[in-house]
Amino acid sequence: MKNKAINILTVVLIFFFSFSCTEVTVIEDSDCLAEEFVKSLTFHTADYDYVEDIIRVPGKVSYNANNVVRYVPLISGVVVNMNFTLGDYVNKGQTLAEIQSSELLDISNSLKIAKSQLEILNRNYKIVKRQFNDGFASSRDLFEAEKEREMIKNEIIKYESKMELYGGNVNTGRFRLKAPASGNIVDNNMSVGMQIYPESEPIFTVSNLDEVWVIANIYSGLIANIRTGMKARVYTTAYRDTVFTGNITHVSNIFDANRRVLQAIISLSNKELLLKPEMFVDIFIHKENKKNKAIYVPVKAVVFENNQKHVIVYDDECNFEVRKIEKLVKKSDRIYLKSGVEKGEKIVVENALYLFHEVM
Repeated sequence: MKNKAINILTVVLIFFFSFSCTEVTVIEDSDCLAEEFVKSLTFHTADYDYVEDIIRVPGKVSYNANNVVRYVPLISGVVVNMNFTLGDYVNKGQTLAEIQSSELLDISNSLKIAKSQLEILNRNYKIVKRQFNDGFASSRDLFEAEKEREMIKNEIIKYESKMELYGGNVNTGRFRLKAPASGNIVDNNMSVGMQIYPESEPIFTVSNLDEVWVIANIYSGLIANIRTGMKARVYTTAYRDTVFTGNITHVSNIFDANRRVLQAIISLSNKELLLKPEMFVDIFIHKENKKNKAIYVPVKAVVFENNQKHVIVYDDECNFEVRKIEKLVKKSDRIYLKSGVEKGEKIVVENALYLFHEVM
C-alpha cells in the first residue's frame, strides 16, 4: 500500500514538473516580451484598401485540362504487370505496365519469318549475280532477285517499326506501356488481368499538377457578378491556415441545368503539390469596389472582450499597446475599420489572443 502511494506521488510530481517546463514565458521582469515569444508572433502592417464585396461559392480542385495526356491503347492485349498506382509521379518514357498481346506475337512471328526469308533471298541473290557475271543468267533474273530481296527488307522494316512503336519484346510477345509525358497519374482505368482494346476509352491519364484548376460553382443569382480576371482566394479544410490565391481564367457559357450552376475556372500555382484533384474547397471571389477605401486588419488579429473589439499595436518587444477599434464592415478574413488604427501601424496577428490575456 505504501509503495502504491509513493508511485502515485511520483507520477503527480512528474506531471507537475513536466507542465512547468513547457510553460511559455511571455513578459519578462523588464516588462518586455520574451525573445522566444516574439519569434512566435506574426504581424500585419495596417493600410488602406478598397472595401471589396466578397462572393463566397463552393468548388473543387481539378487537374489542368490543357496540360493533360490521356493514353488510348494502340494494340489489344491483357495487362500482366503494373508499375504504378493512382497519384504516382512518373517520368516520360518510364515503363508503367506490360501487356501480353497475341497481336504483337503475330507481328513478332512475322518478323522472324521475314528475317529467315531474307537470309534465303540473300543467298539466292549471290547465286544469280554470280551466274549473271558468268553469262548464265539474264539481267532480268538479277533484277527480279534484287526486287524480291528489297521487298522483304521493307517488310522487316515495317514489322520492326511496329515493335519499336509498341515497345514489344520479340521473344515474349509482350509490349511495354510507357509514360507519354512527365506528371502525376490522375486517372487510372486498368488493372492486372484486364483486357484492353485499341481506340477504347483512355486507360490512364497523366497531368502535371504544378498548376491546377479550381472549378467554382456559380449559382444563377451570382452570374452577373462574375467575370474573368477577378481575384479569388481558395481555402481547404486540409490546410486551414493556408490561403491559395489566383484569378478566374475562364467562365463557362453553358449553364448546368441539373445543379443550377455555371462553372468558372481559377488557375492556381501548386508547386508544393498541396492541392489534390477532387478536393472540396471554399472560394472567396473579390468584387472590386473603387468607391470606398478603409484601413483593414485580419480577422485573426482582432480580440473580442467585454463587448469591445481590440487589436495589439506593436512597436517593439518593450513598446506595445492594446487598442480598441470600431468596425466598419467584415469581409471574409478582413475587418475594415472606422477608427482605432492608423496607416503603417504594426498589428499582432498570430498569438494576439494569448498576448492580450497576458497584458490585460
